[in-house]
Amino acid sequence: ARLHKGDFGKRRRPPIKLSAAKQTNERVPDIPSTVCVPTAYRVGTATRTAAPFISLTVAGKDFAALLDSGASASLIGDEVLRHLQQKSVRVRHGETTFQLACGSTTSRGAVRLVVRWNQRAQRQRFVHLAGLTVPIILGRDFLANTGIIIDVASGGYREGAQTPLSSFRESSTGTMATALGKATEQERTDRDDAMSHPTPSSVAHCDAMGHPLANANGLSRPERERLAALLHNFDEMFTEQPGCTKQVQHRIETGDARAWKSNPRPVSLAKRKAIDAAVDELLESGIIRRSSGPWGFPVVLVPKKNGTSRLCVDYRRLNAVTVKDAYPFPSIEEIISNLGTANYFTTLDASKGYLQVEMSPGDESKTAFVCHRGLFEFTRMPFGLTGAPMTFQRLIDGVLGDAKWQHALAYLDDIIVYSETFEDHLRHLEDVLRKLRIAGLTLNPTKAQIGASEISLLGFRIERGKVSPDADKLRAILEFPVPTDVGGVRRFLGMIGYYRAYIPNCAAMQAPLTQLLRKAAPWSWEAPQEEAFLQLTEALARTASLKLPDLNRPFTIQTDASDQGLGAVLLQEAEGEIRPVAFASRALNPAEKNYTVSERECLAIIFALKKFDHYVEGTEFTIETDHMALAWLSRIKEPAGRLARWALTLQKYEYRIRYRKGTTNVVADALSRAPVDPPPSEPADYGGGAIHRETGNPDSHSPPHCRAVAHLAEAITPLGPAFNRTELFEAQQSDSFCRAIFDRLRQEMDPDQTGEKTLRHPGTPRGPSATAQESDIEAGELESYLIDGDGVLLRYFPEESDSSESFKTVIPRDLRVAALRHYHDADGHGSAPKSWHKLRRFATWPGMKGQLCRYVRSCAVCQERKPRGGRPPGLLEPIVSTRPWEIAACDLMGPLPRSSGGYQHVLVVTCHFTGFVEMFPMRKVTAKGVLSRLSEVWCRYGFPERLVSDNASIFCSKVFAATCQALGIKHCKTSCYHPQANVTERRNRDIKPLLGAYARKQRDWDLHLDSISFALRSNLNRSTGFTPALLNFGRELSTPTDAVLRPRPSAARAVPSHEDFATRTRERLSRALDAARGNRARARAEQKNTYDKAHRDAQFEVGDTVLRRSHVQSDASKFFSAALAPKWVGPFVIDSKRSRLTYTLRDQNSDLVRGTVHIGELKPFFPREGDEPVKRPQRGIRGHQRSQDFLGPPRHSYNTRSRRQPDGIGTS
Repeated sequence: ARLHKGDFGKRRRPPIKLSAAKQTNERVPDIPSTVCVPTAYRVGTATRTAAPFISLTVAGKDFAALLDSGASASLIGDEVLRHLQQKSVRVRHGETTFQLACGSTTSRGAVRLVVRWNQRAQRQRFVHLAGLTVPIILGRDFLANTGIIIDVASGGYREGAQTPLSSFRESSTGTMATALGKATEQERTDRDDAMSHPTPSSVAHCDAMGHPLANANGLSRPERERLAALLHNFDEMFTEQPGCTKQVQHRIETGDARAWKSNPRPVSLAKRKAIDAAVDELLESGIIRRSSGPWGFPVVLVPKKNGTSRLCVDYRRLNAVTVKDAYPFPSIEEIISNLGTANYFTTLDASKGYLQVEMSPGDESKTAFVCHRGLFEFTRMPFGLTGAPMTFQRLIDGVLGDAKWQHALAYLDDIIVYSETFEDHLRHLEDVLRKLRIAGLTLNPTKAQIGASEISLLGFRIERGKVSPDADKLRAILEFPVPTDVGGVRRFLGMIGYYRAYIPNCAAMQAPLTQLLRKAAPWSWEAPQEEAFLQLTEALARTASLKLPDLNRPFTIQTDASDQGLGAVLLQEAEGEIRPVAFASRALNPAEKNYTVSERECLAIIFALKKFDHYVEGTEFTIETDHMALAWLSRIKEPAGRLARWALTLQKYEYRIRYRKGTTNVVADALSRAPVDPPPSEPADYGGGAIHRETGNPDSHSPPHCRAVAHLAEAITPLGPAFNRTELFEAQQSDSFCRAIFDRLRQEMDPDQTGEKTLRHPGTPRGPSATAQESDIEAGELESYLIDGDGVLLRYFPEESDSSESFKTVIPRDLRVAALRHYHDADGHGSAPKSWHKLRRFATWPGMKGQLCRYVRSCAVCQERKPRGGRPPGLLEPIVSTRPWEIAACDLMGPLPRSSGGYQHVLVVTCHFTGFVEMFPMRKVTAKGVLSRLSEVWCRYGFPERLVSDNASIFCSKVFAATCQALGIKHCKTSCYHPQANVTERRNRDIKPLLGAYARKQRDWDLHLDSISFALRSNLNRSTGFTPALLNFGRELSTPTDAVLRPRPSAARAVPSHEDFATRTRERLSRALDAARGNRARARAEQKNTYDKAHRDAQFEVGDTVLRRSHVQSDASKFFSAALAPKWVGPFVIDSKRSRLTYTLRDQNSDLVRGTVHIGELKPFFPREGDEPVKRPQRGIRGHQRSQDFLGPPRHSYNTRSRRQPDGIGTS
């Protein structure tokens, strides 16, 4: 917990404090306890038009409002109050005394109003101040919420830095001597003398020390003098240097866990200097010493915004095996009950508190850290240990002894002394300071607050005899922006509905707002809606204030981030009910709006932890969010920038993440879309605790449990750099190839006068020591390498197409995959040439182009999502038949509209040789019904040798298979999604248009099947050159018109005998069949030639790994689109080869057979093997070596079982 602390050692006019004043039953939790207003704001007649007034509409009436950046609160005068009373606007009453620069005055009420100006609206809190000579004063709270910037020089104001200037309103109040009243010169002189010129030397001495007596408002001069004299007796305790106590030692219980150690990480020269400075300072102060133990943890330097660095020790491995300390923290009920009756408070903070506690003998080695200087261990308790907060709490409790709960208490690193009278406070403070001095502890003078009349602790403001909720934890609700559309109302009511069980008469209160959600209801925000809105926000705020949280019970934090801001709510379950404890929200600044969705969600979590730190530190709690992020932080060896600060912040806490569906995360979502607090001026820097390089001062509160970042599900693809300069430098130092070049280059560097190494420009002649025998790198090639100012290895390439020189970074082996992933995966999954174009600009390594080829080819995302490219595989394999009904094909067409006869399907049977068609309507499709119809065909024309069908369930049934086997018919099924082998599929393309042409009413389609069958049988077949009827019967089918047009034979013409007719028919049929066979052979050859031109010859072998084309369909009810789904699924293994074109697939991870598939539905899958280039040729069809290029997989033959991918087009 961080108490309210004032500035220290500065002589300035103190902020105005609210005195203890009795209140009515209707408390005013929203009145600020500290209100700063200026001494006077003079507005003369000469500057009337330039005075910072704007026109403000309040409850339907315009008022002149003064923009005053010197006032911390917004005020209204008597004129506005009378207007509000006429409009029946309720004003909360409560007597509050203000100490102004011109004297004291009393406010008797506060109100929240919706004010409007320049077509904008803002909900604002106002305090009524009697005697105010201007109607309204808009203080810093209003300016911060609205973003208004006063531009006095230009005579106007801006609503944001980039907005146009708006002119001030000409004040109608005339000449005003002052806006806040008059003060005589003698009064000002007396006050200034009292506050700025204390006469006793002891007070002056204390001020010089830095004791914050200037913040002890409400104390008389004699009281201040006595307090200063007391502090003078303990001068030596107030120092930033840590003391050392012998009362408690910190132990680290690790049981039988094995010691863990890390190797020192190579760092750049600049970081070495920073580590050296920190280590030297800690050695000099005796806080660390050299170690020879088995433990050793890495150090991390985290850059700060001011250019300095933080030295951190990563104790995550140690904390994971440390036995947790169960020492309790005081409960908030005990703290509030003891402080609630006090009138005087002093808060003390131990200087670098943890470093004042000695380590237990034998446990020092467990704190050891490694760096380039060696192995060091802490003799004092360092920051980052999981049991450190409990040890420190145990220490302070023991030091306070009998004073605890009598007039002193401690919570984490805050020590609080409290008393009812000033005399008691002097005695109590002296007692506590004496105990601390005996214990050997020192206090931080800049964080002490002496003799204060009020403090803020654990979300409550404790002030002389009363306790009230801290307004900050309820601001997000009490100042929730007024909805401006139906969507805003819906979000607000959704948030209210989440807690409606705790809000009495909730339905009645929200009725005026619910009316706005009705269909076609006009938008109208009037007095009833405004009143309902205010009542609901205040009721929700009261809900969060009714019950004190229990610090020893788990909390829950719900967070959310939107495009506008961050939202968070702190919850706790008590007696089976989950109640809100505090709310928080703030807007995003322009830089944060550019964060990715995952980064904003991470920022929301960090923001919530910062806001609710005093509640959740030292406890186990749950974070609920509708987005999973931050898991990648736990894998970063040395995080940089904001990622490092976030990672260190998270390590303070013991928590778990729970996914919460976005539709149920209504409260945090509503807060994030209606933020109250303004954004920070720059991206929020929520840094974790660490040892500062210059001072070694632990930041903020120490972590109760410094474990690894909690297990958050992965849901982010980083778009930032693949690695930072430090990681690049370290990886080069540990890479054998780069290290060999470093050694060769360092041998040829001559030290200059300063002892620094001098680098030559590429092309400068080298000394005689550079010989080809010293390395595998040839001397000519070594000429192109050099080292830059950060110690990073570069290579020089003279561009052939450009006279400019090109320096490229040599990527070490460990970072090559990261570079490939960045330039391919995170950059749009471009083709190999596209990725190569980007990668080659700044990077190089031996075999880079070949490795890139293999990486792109083996990219699973590209293989699943991108089309196959090139000509489809598989040449035409025609089915050959030589006589009618040798091969028959059948297929079911439908379902069609139910006909008047009850039919929905058509069974189509086709002779493969003649093209003769039989069609049967069917009411219900069953295996028995289909076999019955086929039996009619076979009994009429003869039984075929082969029957071709698709893979419909009817044709795959056991009954169908058994019948074909009994009749001696070989049943052949086409491969999935490849119907070309079934001639009936082609015939169906002719039947469907004819059905639509014949049937004027769609339900009459079954009446025209005979007519369509007749037409198809008597039409000329281009493949055979004859009609199906002629080849099937030896004659053409006659039509009714043929009988009219056929010539009549003469009576004298002899009628042939039956034997002659049969002979001539048989001969004619024989000639027709012979001609048809020849015609079919020519047609097959022509079709194959045409087909093969658009396809390529390829085949797989048993054991090859393949992908199969996906045929998923969109489903709007499940929010699924086939356009966004993978185009290929798998991988599968070729289980058997049915023919050159059809293969049986088997699941890669099991023995399950996945069906027979045509080669056109397959493409090879290239698993990602070793990333290093392998100089091995790839062999294609008939063993020909394949050229190395960007053309992708081989065109003619596939084998993906054990063969590596080609090297690409060579090396860079």
